[in-house]
Amino acid sequence: MPQRLGGRPRRVLRFGLPTLIVGALALVALWRIPAHPPAPADTVGTAGRSARLENVEIQSVASPRTFWIAGGAGPSTFAVLDADAKRVGEVRLAAGAHVDLVGLVLPAPAAADAIRQWGVNEGTAAALEKSGTYLHVVEIVAR
Repeated sequence: MPQRLGGRPRRVLRFGLPTLIVGALALVALWRIPAHPPAPADTVGTAGRSARLENVEIQSVASPRTFWIAGGAGPSTFAVLDADAKRVGEVRLAAGAHVDLVGLVLPAPAAADAIRQWGVNEGTAAALEKSGTYLHVVEIVAR
């Protein structure tokens, strides 16, 4: 019994052509992605990310809910305790204390807003605004 040759090309067109199209589109999509994402010029690019910092030192306390933490080799980071922040252990907000922090990196408010919201002085508010971001702390653990 002779084989039908007419069925084979249809099967190739049916499965092979869409596969080639999808493959070509995938290559185009991958080609548009840079090999290395550009590094942010400053810390503003980190806004919106969650953060977990372990064994950080409180450098200074600006108000009952705000403080600066040591940045290691980098600049200091401003932190604001959420009103409902979870506190684990005997948390002591004082210069030199070591704590673990869990929070969200947010864009810094204007200096006038920081003064109104958190009761910080003008120097602290200006430094915060210049830094671009701050850590909104939802959990603090004593070390």
